[in-house]
Amino acid sequence: MVIGNNVLAITASILGQGATMPSVIANEFTEANQPFHLQSLFVVALWLMAFALVVNVIGKLIVRRSGEDIA
Repeated sequence: MVIGNNVLAITASILGQGATMPSVIANEFTEANQPFHLQSLFVVALWLMAFALVVNVIGKLIVRRSGEDIA
């Protein structure tokens, strides 16, 4: 999986370069000197947390529906 580190441009291709949300937070958090920049990083973290929560809830529902007590 090669994503690259291109955070300044949004490509039209799904296979184009980009950056993961955790890498954006980690790379830019110490450089965020404007309040809007810091707030936008917190919004990215909030979306990441919401996405992780949704994936975990869906996984729990699938396991519960299958009838196996795996998790």
